[in-house]
Amino acid sequence: MRAIGRLTSNKIRNAKPKADGKPVVLCDGGGLWLNVSLGKDGQINRSWVFRYAAAGTKVSASGREYRRERQMGLGSLDTIGLADRPALNPDGSPMVDVKGEPVVLPGARSLAAQARALLALGKDPLDERDAGRKRAVEAEAARRKAVAEAQSRRKTFDDAAVEYLKKFDKNWKSQAHVMQWRSTLREFISPILGDLDVKEIDTDQVLAVLHPIWERIPETASRVRGRIETVLNFAGRNGDNPARWKGHLEYKLAERNKARTVEHLPALPYDQVAAFMRELRAVDSIAARALEFTVLCATRRGETLGATWNEVDFATRTWTIPARRTKRDKQHVVPLSDAAMVVLDAMAAVRHDDRVFPVGNQAMLFVLKNLRPGVTVHGFRATFRSWAGGCTMHPRDVCETALGHSIGNAVELAYMRDALLAKRRVLMRDWAEFCERPEATITDIAERLAATG
Repeated sequence: MRAIGRLTSNKIRNAKPKADGKPVVLCDGGGLWLNVSLGKDGQINRSWVFRYAAAGTKVSASGREYRRERQMGLGSLDTIGLADRPALNPDGSPMVDVKGEPVVLPGARSLAAQARALLALGKDPLDERDAGRKRAVEAEAARRKAVAEAQSRRKTFDDAAVEYLKKFDKNWKSQAHVMQWRSTLREFISPILGDLDVKEIDTDQVLAVLHPIWERIPETASRVRGRIETVLNFAGRNGDNPARWKGHLEYKLAERNKARTVEHLPALPYDQVAAFMRELRAVDSIAARALEFTVLCATRRGETLGATWNEVDFATRTWTIPARRTKRDKQHVVPLSDAAMVVLDAMAAVRHDDRVFPVGNQAMLFVLKNLRPGVTVHGFRATFRSWAGGCTMHPRDVCETALGHSIGNAVELAYMRDALLAKRRVLMRDWAEFCERPEATITDIAERLAATG
């Protein structure tokens, strides 16, 4: 009779408890047993047990020496077969390890053999298993602690960006500028870099942000690159900043940079301005008045939306935009035409707070989208400049200064500031009148000169 390997697959599969419900124990030999019992739910439970005599001896009350028996559960027959078997994937294919070798699930006989090997070395299988589980728990706890400590020291790009915006929130030129920052972070940067540790971000990851937009919207791509560089510098990546342009990305994006062309924001042709202004004035909303004022003053959207009543001098009919809210960080004085003063009077009658136009950043865009889809608010500055150059005899320096552009050096600017204000007042008056002029009366300077020979 065999000492080990007594059971067969058919025998264990058909094993049942006794008729009275008492458990049945089947021996395979070598300490391996199959317990067959009836569960409370009436289901038959079959589980493996390894029985062995513990190391050392004990003395009974009668003085007889004996060895204490211990039992180590090996698992249910539902999960642990009699013999080893290959592990399978959910689709039924053989599972392999990282080396491509088949993964084998040990059967009850293999587990019992391992336990006997430990006994031969003078070790207790149950104690060894408990110690192994304890080591595994301690190792996992140590791993979790290390991960937690690393996470506490880890700073993601989004974390650094939030800190940067919060630290310098009082230095922004306007709320619109902050909104632009947040928009580029949300749309282009965060989906790729947001969750990455600032210390681990490399050039390839920065390029993954820039490549999709570098040729399609180059001006935006340039701003995105600069903002990535700024945040990484703020986070301490000064010496090895992967978003640095000079001596670094200029070579990576050189070919793309050569192909870049400046795409001007869509502007309304100046011969259509009068019709547009009539439609705009028919819209009864604060956003519509803000857009009308922006067109009449040829200013930027952020400059208008940030306007406060203390910036307006009704006596001199001027609006002084502070340096922090202009693109060139220089104070810009706008002479106000009669039409612009009408808008201010209308807003004063419904004044809410210190802001002249208390609306959101997108309000003007929604109004414009309904009236002229595809045209941008900023494009009206180009419309104004095209009209001034094509339909008037106003000098170039007057037209450029009206837009807040710098001309000449610092001495010239200081000298011309007051002198040009009077000339610009005439220019803005002519522009306001043009915005109400019937289209048939518009004549291009070049056409007029050609007609007069």
